[in-house]
Amino acid sequence: MTITQYVSDPPLFLKNKSQATQRDRAMKYKIIGVVDGNDFATYETTLGIDGEALAKTMNWSQKEDHLYDYELSAAQIEALEKACSIEFPRNFLLFLTSSN
Repeated sequence: MTITQYVSDPPLFLKNKSQATQRDRAMKYKIIGVVDGNDFATYETTLGIDGEALAKTMNWSQKEDHLYDYELSAAQIEALEKACSIEFPRNFLLFLTSSN
């Protein structure tokens, strides 16, 4: 990377809040349900929640936390159900994933 590239395209941690907010709006968050012992998603739903609200619900502390997939605990499932006004099926292992 040259100095010119760095100045014209700063890394994510140097971008201002409005740019981060635009990025969060572009992110799509999904819940994936997998039958225990299976490798394929049987259930999938998109969450109607923005990145900032999701970060609070998931107790994320790092800016990069939204990039990873998470197996959800019972407490996280309850918090997401409340935040999104949705009920998830209980017969799956549930994972949170994101894409843009």
